[in-house]
Amino acid sequence: MSGAFPYLLRLKQGATLSLDLFFSDDNGAPIDLTQASSLGLLICDPFGNQVATPAITPAGETGWATVVAATAGWPYGALPCQASVTAGGITQISDTFAIIIERGVAA
Repeated sequence: MSGAFPYLLRLKQGATLSLDLFFSDDNGAPIDLTQASSLGLLICDPFGNQVATPAITPAGETGWATVVAATAGWPYGALPCQASVTAGGITQISDTFAIIIERGVAA
């Protein structure tokens, strides 16, 4: 994996990922996710293999959505991710960000 990710999330393996996402168009206006024909989150391992595609659930406020996913079984390390939405025939894809899965400390 090369380059730095502008956004990083850190979790212990087995913790629940709980993430709020905001979707906007190129002008910064919120996208009405209830009208989206496609909404997704792709999480890969460092080699580009799919790890998970957790559901994205639109929230009560326009543009906002939530993701909740169990991380048990996800590999350790930095997992590149991107969110996408298709609405009104236009697909928006987020910047790539990383979820770093760390090993827990056993006593």
